Amino acid sequence: MSHHCLICETKVTEFTQLKNSKIYWHCQNCFFIKLDPRFHLDSIKEKARYDKHENSIDDRGYVETLEKFIDYSITPFKKSITQILDYGSGPEPVLAELLKRQGYATQIYDPYYAASKFRNESFDLVSATEVFEHFYDPKKEISRIMELVKTNGYIAVLTRFRPELEKFKSWFYKDDLTHVSFFTIRTFEYLAKELGFSIVKHDGFQNLVIRKV
Repeated sequence: MSHHCLICETKVTEFTQLKNSKIYWHCQNCFFIKLDPRFHLDSIKEKARYDKHENSIDDRGYVETLEKFIDYSITPFKKSITQILDYGSGPEPVLAELLKRQGYATQIYDPYYAASKFRNESFDLVSATEVFEHFYDPKKEISRIMELVKTNGYIAVLTRFRPELEKFKSWFYKDDLTHVSFFTIRTFEYLAKELGFSIVKHDGFQNLVIRKV
């Protein structure tokens, strides 16, 4: 059975990573890499992994990381931002708390921890910190996020952009059991044309801001 890219539907190439013995699929059109579904965790095991996260408002290192994210991805656009949704907020929504302290009206959504707290409306900005790498169907999930953003609103993303293929094979980021989707800027450029957004800025490493048009 042939596999196709979850982003652009081009036929993809299989390769095995010897370090973790997993199978990945590489798209040579949009440069997206996906983990073979055989290695996906079920929802019970996935949540058990997330339950072990110990990020908290008292973790100064974690807070500093999020403050840098806010400074890069949100503060430059603050004049046009009132309502924010923290998408994939996790068991302890530290980012949402930091945003509220800065005066933003912030809601949270997480399929495991805050699905019931989310009111389905539109937002000036949706933040997604360390979320995109967990998407089993990234194009569908990103399309859903797009629907939550007002026209000319923003999506602020934090996910590690994957390195070139040879470096990917020894890249630590792929070895997290819940990480299944890996992007490059070229991947997002393709999605921009497909889904109707423009890339506002990125740092070539892990931060990306896009605008719905």
